[in-house]
Amino acid sequence: MTVMTASAETSVSAEGRPDAPTARLILPAGASREEWLTVRRAGLGGSDVARILGLDEYAGALRVWEEKAGYEEPSNDRMKWGTRLEGVIAEGFEEETGLVTAIPAGTFAHLDHPWALANIDRHVLEDGVVVAPLELKNKSEYVARKWENTEEAPDAPALQAHWYTAVGGYSHSYVAALLGGNRLTVFRQERNEELIAELFRICGEWYQRHIVEGVRPKADGLKGTKDLLAALYDVKPEAVKEIPLSEAKELRARRASLKDQAKALEQQLNEVENQMRDRAGEDAIVKSGKGIAWTWKPTGKFSDKQFREKYPEHVAQYTTTVEVIDSARVKAELPEIHTKCRARVLLVPAKEI
Repeated sequence: MTVMTASAETSVSAEGRPDAPTARLILPAGASREEWLTVRRAGLGGSDVARILGLDEYAGALRVWEEKAGYEEPSNDRMKWGTRLEGVIAEGFEEETGLVTAIPAGTFAHLDHPWALANIDRHVLEDGVVVAPLELKNKSEYVARKWENTEEAPDAPALQAHWYTAVGGYSHSYVAALLGGNRLTVFRQERNEELIAELFRICGEWYQRHIVEGVRPKADGLKGTKDLLAALYDVKPEAVKEIPLSEAKELRARRASLKDQAKALEQQLNEVENQMRDRAGEDAIVKSGKGIAWTWKPTGKFSDKQFREKYPEHVAQYTTTVEVIDSARVKAELPEIHTKCRARVLLVPAKEI
């Protein structure tokens, strides 16, 4: 593997400019994916920080640990298009700001914290000198509201850019996002020494305990972690795992308590929302002063059952046939594949222990 050896020297470009004042280049951009993965698994990069801090809504610390241990998410269209559009978003950033960008030389590591890594999307140049890292994102219309009408980028990409500022020793950073495929938003973030110190402390402690010492983090409550666990483990039908009775009782008790709390909160929420529905009555919009307080409009999911019951004379005309997988046949003829394609359901019996 072509990895540059450690030194006290900063990374310098072919033109002689310092690309990262407080970091060194440890892997050139032309390295193979296998080399890149090996280096990435040996430290913590920008995408890991928000996950470790619990500020990434899609993945948590367990995902970071599993990736360092060798887990690799299968490539998908979202990931592929995100990479393909980086150049387009960078061009948009240049047009929007008048600044110049350049593709970084490769993977960087902090001089004093060699486990702190940076794979920067683009460098921002002024007069030919690298002055800041640029994080590029492609976001759908569905999440665009989190990026608009705000002075700061969302937590995860903001922390990613701050991390690159910390690793590289820059005075500021940028985040640029293409929203809904048709508009660009740009954020500039100034260097924050207090934040940088905390990031190095927290991530350094996490790295020592979970990567160096190998302690596996506990599973968190993110949906992404649920999906990760489903991807990690292929079910062994009827296989049994024995665990200590005290652990089983503790987990079951916590689950039962949380279920009761969730039920109580759901009832309180339903009570408030029913009062709002009752206040609206036949009206679709409820206003208070010049603003809209809430609405109760028929914009939810279409009810096939209600349509069939209330308007039977139209059912035949608006009924169509669609192609579906014959799951019963798959189960009979391809039982192993049928098992692999079934979602695993967590069931907790009311009694037994």
